[in-house]
Amino acid sequence: MKLKPTRRRFLKGIGGAFLALPLLPSLFPEDLFAAQEGVKRFISMGTNHGGVWSENMYPADPTLDASQTYAGINIQQGSLVSSMREGDRFISETLRAPASALSETLVGKMNVIRGIGYPFYLAHHSGGHLGNVAANDGNGTDGEYLHAYPTETIDQYLAYSDRFYPDLTGIVHRSLHFGRAGMSFRKLSDGSITIVETSSSSLNVFGQIFRPADEGPSLERRIVDDVRENYQRLLAKPLSAKDRVRLVEHVERIDELHRRLNVVLECSGITEPVDDSRNHRSDDPLENRIQWQLINDVIVTALACDTSRIATMAIGSHFTNYSGDWHQGNAHEGTTAGGQAVMVNSNRNVFKEVFVDLISKLDSIDDGAGSTLLDNTLVTWTQESGQVTHDAYSIPIVTAGGLCGALSTGNYLDYSNRSVVIGNEIQVNPGLIFNQWLGNILLAMGEEPARFETGELNNGGWGQLYIGEQSYQNFDEWYPNNVRSVLSSKLPYLFK
Repeated sequence: MKLKPTRRRFLKGIGGAFLALPLLPSLFPEDLFAAQEGVKRFISMGTNHGGVWSENMYPADPTLDASQTYAGINIQQGSLVSSMREGDRFISETLRAPASALSETLVGKMNVIRGIGYPFYLAHHSGGHLGNVAANDGNGTDGEYLHAYPTETIDQYLAYSDRFYPDLTGIVHRSLHFGRAGMSFRKLSDGSITIVETSSSSLNVFGQIFRPADEGPSLERRIVDDVRENYQRLLAKPLSAKDRVRLVEHVERIDELHRRLNVVLECSGITEPVDDSRNHRSDDPLENRIQWQLINDVIVTALACDTSRIATMAIGSHFTNYSGDWHQGNAHEGTTAGGQAVMVNSNRNVFKEVFVDLISKLDSIDDGAGSTLLDNTLVTWTQESGQVTHDAYSIPIVTAGGLCGALSTGNYLDYSNRSVVIGNEIQVNPGLIFNQWLGNILLAMGEEPARFETGELNNGGWGQLYIGEQSYQNFDEWYPNNVRSVLSSKLPYLFK
């Protein structure tokens, strides 16, 4: 294999998978690099529950020193500032990590976003992170109603977009998926929505992406043609709707497998990892850290070699030594001081052991033209709920990366409506709607609303927005028409 002369790559110090030598742009014609600049990537992390109070999750209010009226809300913005506290670089009680890992430069490439959530009762869900609100536990009339409206998630929309992937040459996996299933959903050619499988083995994924070039394709075209002929015959038969979906999905998987196996890899100098994330699955926080950092290694190397540009990470690990029933014993006790301390510790460990580890590795790779791999990527971390488990009025969003200069970074953005308060003991401010946030990700990727604003319940942005009799919120007060009218627009302060 020859090293693709598209960008300078050098990855070091991560778990055994790294690029052996940097690619030196000065050795190649300048126009070669100019043609390859602007390759965007997307990584989404999702964690369970949430339940971290605002004062423990977000920076201090005094850092918000700019404001404007938007959608009838006084939205605010400030620089994302950090301080030193006990050897940590400190943004908030949750967003803190050793200064040796979280540099001031990295903080300047992050955003912390408050006040964006779902305006209906979603309870426990896995699909809301990326837009499939139908993937919820049906706890409540809203969630149950939405079961009838499954939606493709934005990662899979991008994975099959000819704008995000104008050329699949060298792309082995359109997207990579790790952790718990249920975060990513794909729309098949017949319109049905199917769950995307995940991997528990970083080593297996490494083997799929970085197989030796001399192995060659292992699935002949003749076999695929035979399967497709049988497929066409079966489609003409009276099949049940369920069997028809299974048949379409099977053939689409075979076609995608054939495409991947015939990719000619052009990234060399890769050292195979010596450990596997599957060896470290437990409730021990040290094992959790090793598991997800090994996964980070493979994701970062895949993006650096341009064998994939999308990854999702559904993190079910709690990163604590708690041995009881986490859901009842902690998530539902997050409103107490003791329960809150455990929730903060859990999310802090996810931040420093997974998120910061991932973005620091991305930022260590020169991606050409003076930018790093992080500069050309959008990394997002979202929690299942807001300040109270089950409630998603304001979901914390932490991002890193400027996506090839499309996004502004180094911001604390508050889109919450401070004049409206939900709850008594734990007070939450609603604000803008998560569908707009997901649509903004697609806008930053270069997609157009006319292409992705579809679906029976789509009111703008991405996905389904249920506003009906079964919703228990007072929409006129909490999510007025002004808020719903901007679903297709860009969020203020976020774009350059």
